[in-house]
Amino acid sequence: MLLDDDATVMEMRRASRVVTLRLTGRKEAEDIRAEVSATRTTALSDEDSYQNIRDELVALTAEIRFLDGEVDGETGDVSRQILLLTKGDRKSPLYLAVFPSAPSEATHHVATESQSAYVHAVVRAVAAQPELASINTSRLVAAQAALEDGLARRAAKRAEMRVARAKRDGSLAAAILSHNQAYLRLQLLYPGEKALVRSFFYQKPSKAEQAEDEAAETSG
Repeated sequence: MLLDDDATVMEMRRASRVVTLRLTGRKEAEDIRAEVSATRTTALSDEDSYQNIRDELVALTAEIRFLDGEVDGETGDVSRQILLLTKGDRKSPLYLAVFPSAPSEATHHVATESQSAYVHAVVRAVAAQPELASINTSRLVAAQAALEDGLARRAAKRAEMRVARAKRDGSLAAAILSHNQAYLRLQLLYPGEKALVRSFFYQKPSKAEQAEDEAAETSG
C-alpha cells in the first residue's frame, strides 16, 4: 500500500489516483484527498515537461546528425576542388597543406571537437594559400556554422533537461510522501477501521480479478 521512496512516476500516478477516487465524497477526509491530488498533479505535470524536453533533445540530435553529414559532404567537396588543381595528386604539397590527413578519417565521428578544429583548419589553410584563391569554402563555412549552432542549442537543451529532471524528482518525492502520509492520517481519522483504510489504497488485483477485467475489455 505504501510507495517506496524510489517508486516510479507511473506507480505513484496509479496509487495516488486510487486514493483520490476512494476519498471522493468523504468530507472528513477532503483535505487529505486534496493534498494527494495536488501533489500528484504537480508531479505528473513536471514529468510531462521533463519528457517533452527529452523528446526535443532527441529531435535536436537527429538534426545534428544531418548537419554533421552536410559538413562532411562540404569538406569532401573542398577536397575534390583542390584535387582538380593537383590533378588528383593527394601527396601534392598544396593538397597536404590543407588536408594533412584524409578528410574521411577526420570527419568519421559525429560532431566532435576535433572534427570542428579540423574544419576550421581547412578553411584557414585554403585562405592562406594564394594558389587556392579559386577554391570556394563558403558552403563549408556555412555548414560548419549551422552545425555549431545546433550543438549550442543541444548543450542548452541538455542543461534545461537537468533542471527539469531535478524539478520532476522533487515533485515526485513530494507526491510519494503525500501518498504515504495519507495512510497514517487516515488511520487516525478512522481508528479501528483497518480494512476501510486499506481499501483507500491501491492493491494489486488477484489473477482472477485481472482475468475478469481482461475479459470485460473484450466482451461484446
